[in-house]
Amino acid sequence: MANMSPVKNPIPEQDPNVRNKNFLEVSLGYDEATAVDEATRCLNCKHRPCVSGCPVNVQIPDFISLIAQGKFMEANDKIKETSSLPAVCGRVCP
Repeated sequence: MANMSPVKNPIPEQDPNVRNKNFLEVSLGYDEATAVDEATRCLNCKHRPCVSGCPVNVQIPDFISLIAQGKFMEANDKIKETSSLPAVCGRVCP
């Protein structure tokens, strides 16, 4: 069932008092259950404006659908079909 909430799941982050003493990633990412829940927020728009707005043409609804199914490695493979630097996309894409 789709998660129709307009509110995004917050991404866990290192506490500021911890991260100011290290060079580790600030964002801790979602656990699997939260990633699946967040993926179910995709509206599956007919004209796929997220794809047409993506400079590297990542098939965003396709990889989100795979995440919603818990197929994380397949979702990663889908992103890599058109993007050789997916970590960069993950930092700059809204």
